[in-house]
Amino acid sequence: MKRKESLAVMKALADETRLEILQFLKGRPGYGEELAAQLKLTASTVSFHLNKLEQAGLVSKTKDQYYAVYALREELLDLPVREFFSFDDAPLVLHDSRLEAYRKKVVASFFKHNILQQMPTQKKKRLIVLEHFARKFTPGVVYAEQDVTAMIAPQYADYCTIRRELIDEGYLSRDGQRYRRLEPAFRRTAETTRTHTHKDEAMGSMKEIKMHYKLLPTTAGVYQIRNNANGRFLLGSSLNLHGPWNRHKFSLATGGHSNKALQADWNAYGADQFTFDILATVKEDPDVHTSDALKLLEEEWTKKLDPYGEQGYNKDNVVKRIREA
Repeated sequence: MKRKESLAVMKALADETRLEILQFLKGRPGYGEELAAQLKLTASTVSFHLNKLEQAGLVSKTKDQYYAVYALREELLDLPVREFFSFDDAPLVLHDSRLEAYRKKVVASFFKHNILQQMPTQKKKRLIVLEHFARKFTPGVVYAEQDVTAMIAPQYADYCTIRRELIDEGYLSRDGQRYRRLEPAFRRTAETTRTHTHKDEAMGSMKEIKMHYKLLPTTAGVYQIRNNANGRFLLGSSLNLHGPWNRHKFSLATGGHSNKALQADWNAYGADQFTFDILATVKEDPDVHTSDALKLLEEEWTKKLDPYGEQGYNKDNVVKRIREA
């Protein structure tokens, strides 16, 4: 989600009258005049607040003859709170020596002789343990389920729990019996450690922030957004795989995605039926420009998957930059 979009939502919610309007609409859609009567406000006041909520994507408006009917946009309101501060255009905090020391301390506390004694109950420590398991998997490699089990079981008997939570927390993706490491997990790691050392990580100036952002590694590659309900998928690519999923989710949640077929299925099946998978990443080669290597990767996967027609959401069969397909 973009910083500006998140700010619009937060500003729209930071008003008692708008919260009362949302509370009323939680039960059913309503007319502007009906809301004014219920809240004992003038029609112009209610109209002003409804416009703010609509601009933020929190409510939708439809026409019923001469009247406007307002309803909640459930997709946006159902997003977890973390989506509103996981900015695509914001820098991510890098690990420093103190953060790495804390990670090692957690691992040492819960692992004895390289065997996990128990899963932490505290969320941030639990994520560090999961990341420790995730580091066993190589990005870009496809693992069979028995391979995943064999890599986890020697360190923890309840391998099913670890495997499930690695998927739930975004470290692994699953397609049938095939598993892939989703990389990199910079957002999740930053969120985990930022809670513990918030004051230590505060950056004193915009210059520092820009410097840290420039140092943040980026990964180019090809991804798919898959509808698990009917098997259709959107093939896409990006020079920086940190951001596409959040951008797509926000557009879909607010009803403004450019791909109408994908938007229609998102509305019909619900967000829970869709997953984001990184299919391949560009390997570093000093003799080949990243964008050129990405173009070749796009062409390879476009030919391989043929993401058009009934099986895919992509719009045509012309090989082109599909980053914004």
